[in-house]
Amino acid sequence: MNMMLRLTFTVLLTLIVSFSADAKSTQNSTIKPALWQVEHNGVVSHLFGSIHIGKAAWYPLPATINTAFEQSSAIVVELNTIAHDHAVQTAMTLPFGTTLQQLLSNETFSKLKEFSAAYGIPLSVFEKMQPWAAASVAAVLPFMQQGLLPQYGIDMHFINAAVSNNKPIKELESIEFQLQMLQQLFKEESSFIEVLETPKGAATELVEYWQRGNINEIERLTYQQTSAAQIELVLSGRNRDWLIKIERMLQGKERHFIVVGAAHLAGTSGLPALLAAKGFKVTRVNL
Repeated sequence: MNMMLRLTFTVLLTLIVSFSADAKSTQNSTIKPALWQVEHNGVVSHLFGSIHIGKAAWYPLPATINTAFEQSSAIVVELNTIAHDHAVQTAMTLPFGTTLQQLLSNETFSKLKEFSAAYGIPLSVFEKMQPWAAASVAAVLPFMQQGLLPQYGIDMHFINAAVSNNKPIKELESIEFQLQMLQQLFKEESSFIEVLETPKGAATELVEYWQRGNINEIERLTYQQTSAAQIELVLSGRNRDWLIKIERMLQGKERHFIVVGAAHLAGTSGLPALLAAKGFKVTRVNL
């Protein structure tokens, strides 16, 4: 389940950025992430599979992707995280006088201590967080240890670019929805333990698949590590809800640049397949 969390959620990025002042980047390398062209009545939009953390070395992105963004009238993202910083901070924080240790079993809190020490994060970082928030932040740390950081995430990159270019930003979800989803995912303490027991190298495989645009392998990894109930909550159900909104957008005359987690583009329940079934001309772009 934690692989899905890392790939899909944007809501906690503004907080996690504060952990990552010591960012390290490698030399620029060629990446070919997944991009689709979606055409309706002669209007061409694009659907781009993102990952919510990244490296400075990934930029600039391939020219075809940047051109698709530049030619769009608006961008569409899961959530404009920049606009919801205060709401996220408030929701993550426990009431005065309550600590995380009081809400967790001794076993789980002991595992959190070990996890914090292993990643060089002070335990105090987690003490005032809601359990779901602490688990969500913990799920991102294996990526950060490998130099993958929220400020270089694909979503954040294009949100910042849209702000700089005065390009409208449309959201597919509300902050309330994403916060409720996180709470639901970590309703059981066993989900927190699962995150804490994730091997340190678990981040590598997913990122390699994203860089190569290997949507089939992302789909395989997603279904391998995620229960059917979690797939419905985090992927399939959201895709169906998004489809209604995206279909409405694409029926107009504006060119949209749609950026969503890459797992949302995979398989028969992915957005490219759902849009094609609705009559849109959907074509994978070769980079």
